[in-house]
Parts: sequence; structure tokens; C-alpha cells
Amino acid sequence: MPLTTLDHSVVSKMFQLKIVPAPDAGALRTVIDFDAPGAKAMEGPDMAAVDLYCGQCGALLVTGIPKRNVKTSVIRCKLCRAFNDPSGINMQ
Repeated sequence: MPLTTLDHSVVSKMFQLKIVPAPDAGALRTVIDFDAPGAKAMEGPDMAAVDLYCGQCGALLVTGIPKRNVKTSVIRCKLCRAFNDPSGINMQ
């Protein structure tokens, strides 16, 4: 169940992701693994988009990105290195 918060006068849905094992090398899913300052893997301008948090350490991984752009990926947390799966979340 999503948590709802008020941020800059916009309602944002926040989801903690499910932790999964590392995908096999031949897997068809994209692994988002990043090496940039901060914990966020992806950040965009869409204020109506969901916020996705690491299921292990709680770090904010994705904000401002439409759900269709991340649902088929596995997101690796930069802080704890856990693999997070957004595919099972009902992001409506």
C-alpha cells in the first residue's frame, strides 16, 4: 500500500521496493546501476510521478520519472547495493 505525502503542494505516492537477487547475466531486464553523486538512480521533472525507495535501506532511488519508464527494470541501490524490483508495485 502506498504512503502519501504532501510535497510542494503536490501529492506524491511513495513505494518501498521489493529486494530481489542479482539478475542473471542473460536476463532480459535492464539493471539500472549508477555511479553519480547522491543516492538517486533516476530523477526527472514529472511532479505527478511516484517516488521509489530501496526496500533494504530506504534510500530514495527514483523520483519524477513516469512509472512506465521503470517498471521493467531492476534498480541497484548505490548505498547498500541491493537489487530493487519495481515490477510488482501497482503504481496507479
